[in-house]
Amino acid sequence: MLQKSILITGAGSGIGAAVAKLFAERRWFVGLYDVNSESVARIASELGSNCCHGVMDVTDRDSVRAGLDHFARQSNGRLDILLNNAGIFEDRAFTEANPAFLDKMVDVNAKGVVSCAHEAFAMLKETSGSQMINLGSASSIYGVPMEAVYSSTKFFVRGLSEALRVEWQPFGIGVKLVMPSYVRTPLIADQDISWADKENDKLLDAEDVAETVWKAAHSDRLYWIIPFEARLMMSLVRAVPLQWVSKIAAKLLATGKRESA
Repeated sequence: MLQKSILITGAGSGIGAAVAKLFAERRWFVGLYDVNSESVARIASELGSNCCHGVMDVTDRDSVRAGLDHFARQSNGRLDILLNNAGIFEDRAFTEANPAFLDKMVDVNAKGVVSCAHEAFAMLKETSGSQMINLGSASSIYGVPMEAVYSSTKFFVRGLSEALRVEWQPFGIGVKLVMPSYVRTPLIADQDISWADKENDKLLDAEDVAETVWKAAHSDRLYWIIPFEARLMMSLVRAVPLQWVSKIAAKLLATGKRESA
């Protein structure tokens, strides 16, 4: 049997890097792709020969296509998992945000997933039992104030995941959605977060999410929501009139205990 392989976007730091290390430790061939060539090269040097790396800008279809072609040459055309992890974030009042950055969040977080999914489909279809795992967010359970556009992009990823899970089933391609609450990564390191205390040990670590990605890869379940409080929020939103939960939704998501699903 050929070695299983995973391609990770946004693999230069945070969740992407943690997933790369975990899957490499468990004998998968790992492709690390990011706009930052130095960061993926550094991580690849730590992982050894059982990986490849390259530059990929998910907002540029030519770059996505080139990255996939490069990966295919290294993995003998096999793509068991596409992990759409690349994303950017900002916590700022909507009317105070830089319009260019708001547009960039849409381009990276939403359009980037579309481009990667669309371009990777052929490889996924040719790999038996393949999967696309999308990194969503607990902010797609209920819109989060001060993160309106980020939250909206994650609603988009959630909807795309739900639709393609059904649409791609006849091709034998599974689709999973991992939805963590706030994670202690470089993505939020330099920002004040309205709904979370970054020094609080209840925040998730990138390794928590990596373990959840691993579990998602070995299950048929669509939603992988962590921590428990986020899963509880999802249940409340589905069962209770929204006006009852709107004031507590974001705070509940930000105060969960660290736990892998």
